[in-house]
Amino acid sequence: MTLYHLRPLPTVAPTVAPTVAPTVAPTVAPSPNRNRPTGTTMTKKIEAFIRPEKFEDVKQALYDIGIIGMNVLEIHGHGQQGGITLAWRTGTYKLDMLPRYQINIVLSDHNVEKTLAAICQAAYTGEQGDGMIFVYPVEDVIRIRTQERGTAALSYPDDIDARRTLPTTYPDDHAA
Repeated sequence: MTLYHLRPLPTVAPTVAPTVAPTVAPTVAPSPNRNRPTGTTMTKKIEAFIRPEKFEDVKQALYDIGIIGMNVLEIHGHGQQGGITLAWRTGTYKLDMLPRYQINIVLSDHNVEKTLAAICQAAYTGEQGDGMIFVYPVEDVIRIRTQERGTAALSYPDDIDARRTLPTTYPDDHAA
């Protein structure tokens, strides 16, 4: 049998870890919307709920008009119809949470109507359950990487705004 003699550990002054300044993102400039009149906004958020089989048509229609950025979620839900009833050999089955796609787009006010028309035309089947579109005001937009705010944060090369400002005639079209 071995006996061990336990002795107290020597006391050591606690070490202080060196302080490291945390990495901080650049400060964000004040919002250009702060001084806008009440009731006006510079951007809107479109939230569209559509049938899964119409998603590719809607996506292509949005690309065609110049909508570059969007978020898409696969969701389940039901609206007024409350779902569908399927008939099988063994009986009927109620499917009350139908698959849908939710498309989120944030864009400038002047592009909203064109975008809504593109979504409605591409998603239309004429049947119950075609979907819904909601439009919300957006207070501000900040692109994290560049700290751009407002419409500058929403712009992409060849997007709907860039296409809108392209000239209709080019210098080569005119005879000297």
